[in-house]
Amino acid sequence: MLSFGWFTSLFLTVVPWIVWFIFRDKDSQTRLLLGGLWAMLVSSWLDYIGVTLGLWKYYNKLVPLMPDYIAWDFSLMLVTIMFFLQVKPKVSPIIKGLIFAAMTAFLAEPLFL
Repeated sequence: MLSFGWFTSLFLTVVPWIVWFIFRDKDSQTRLLLGGLWAMLVSSWLDYIGVTLGLWKYYNKLVPLMPDYIAWDFSLMLVTIMFFLQVKPKVSPIIKGLIFAAMTAFLAEPLFL
């Protein structure tokens, strides 16, 4: 606790929500939160399976009694998906999903390693 990794996890947990609260579309807030809830449930379930099977692991725990992936699935990924839903709502969800997958696979993952 109180290491550089812990502060990074804290930063990546709190700051996305602050940014989302400032830039969210207030007219479609309910739609965005429901889409975010769905993304949170799916991503946390898949992360649980991946960590349990030993396919990947997280190195920094934000809260000792909670799973390691909480900071990523309940904040960073969730807010990014809600922004993708908010920006250009008429664009195909498949294209948005491919852009999100490319961003996380080729930009975010190597950065976090």
